[in-house]
Amino acid sequence: MTCRNLLRLIPRLGVLLTTLALASCLGGPGPEAPTITDQPKDKAVFVSQTANFDIGVTGKPPFTFQWYRNGVVIDGATAATYTTPNVTAADSGAKFSVKITTPSGSVTSSQAVLTVKDKPTVTTDPVSTSVAVGASVSLTVAGSGESLTYQWLRDELPITGATSATYTFTAVAADDGAVFRAYVVNPGGYAVSAPATVTVNDVPAFAIQPYTQTVGNGDPVAFTVLATGGNLSYQWQRNGVNIAGATSRTYGIAAATAADNGASFSVKITNAQGSATSAVANLSVVAATVRAVATPVAEVALSKNATAAYNFTYVRKSDGSIASFGYNSEGERGDGTVAAASDTAGTVTLPVGRKARQVDAGSTHGIALLDNGDVYSWGLNDGGQLGLGDTVTRSTPAKISLPRPAVSVAAGRSFSVAVLNDGSVYTFGANDIGQLGNGGRDVSTTPVLVSGVNNVVAVAAGNAHVLALRGDGSVWAWGANASG
Repeated sequence: MTCRNLLRLIPRLGVLLTTLALASCLGGPGPEAPTITDQPKDKAVFVSQTANFDIGVTGKPPFTFQWYRNGVVIDGATAATYTTPNVTAADSGAKFSVKITTPSGSVTSSQAVLTVKDKPTVTTDPVSTSVAVGASVSLTVAGSGESLTYQWLRDELPITGATSATYTFTAVAADDGAVFRAYVVNPGGYAVSAPATVTVNDVPAFAIQPYTQTVGNGDPVAFTVLATGGNLSYQWQRNGVNIAGATSRTYGIAAATAADNGASFSVKITNAQGSATSAVANLSVVAATVRAVATPVAEVALSKNATAAYNFTYVRKSDGSIASFGYNSEGERGDGTVAAASDTAGTVTLPVGRKARQVDAGSTHGIALLDNGDVYSWGLNDGGQLGLGDTVTRSTPAKISLPRPAVSVAAGRSFSVAVLNDGSVYTFGANDIGQLGNGGRDVSTTPVLVSGVNNVVAVAAGNAHVLALRGDGSVWAWGANASG
């Protein structure tokens, strides 16, 4: 039966039959309106990240979508999923919703809230510290923010494995002066701590003690020490009583008087690791007319020569001068002359007002440590053994450029060694048997650092080898070893 004929019968059909007839003719029930099955969820992301919002919906397609931010249409946001641009802190708290439309109707979702988490900040910086060699050092940083990770740096270079809020290590001499900082990181960015400097000091110790002196009435007097340990303070004493203002490594009297005769002088050195007191140096003041002419000998150094004809000798006197004898064809006597051997004493030319604290002789050169920590050399320089940056022979002493004052020197056959007041060792000159201790065999005309040894307080040199005494009492050696 056609719909036209069926409709003609409607007046004679009941209500139920009429409804069925209309449904049959009109093609069944109308389109289903959209229904939301999964509302957009609140999201929390870090600054500079994006956030995704999704909607779940059922119903008869086609669906159209329009997303809103705080009730305002978002241009182009017409898919079932909306991805924000990279967010900023200003986006935190924004609310997102979506309207879904079909031919049969529309529905709007609930609002989802966006939370933006900020990049980290440093709330507590690591603190600079001063420790002794061998001590445990712990540096700590604290930061605010979520999902934090850490990376420690030493002198601006990342430290492998140092990825916790606290970095702990055992201090060695090489850590002295090192600068540490930490990066605090999360997905939103990073923050950098303030730097912390680690100072590594040894327990104070004397490399050169003050020495007893005899001077004439009215003469100046200077007592000087050299010490190791780092960050030292000094306090001189006279007869066991502190001298006001005498707080440097040298204490001087402008003009000695009879009242100074018999006085004793010493100095106490202190740093964060402890203190030490020097030996006592006594002062004798005599009348100028009866002052002794002879000066006691403090040290003798013999040249390292296999041939007796080329031998020479240095004698350091207690007044800080150096007498020289013997072979002088290369200026070994250090008095400005170049001549044949002589058994008459010459005097090594030192800077005005300076005194020698140590002298040593090589094969054809000399080296001296002065009371201010400077090091001077003279004589043959064919292998750079004078440490002056060239191979020019000198008949008078010339100052060697070193990074710090020295506390001990030694001369080998054609090379030289200097220990500085931080315990480091520098060598220069011939290196054919590894006597420079730098892992190579090349000559060096300038001082080079001996790596791998520190806290050295004294040094001695043979023809082609070196012995270094460390502050802990151990002795280190390098160079020739043919005879063990």
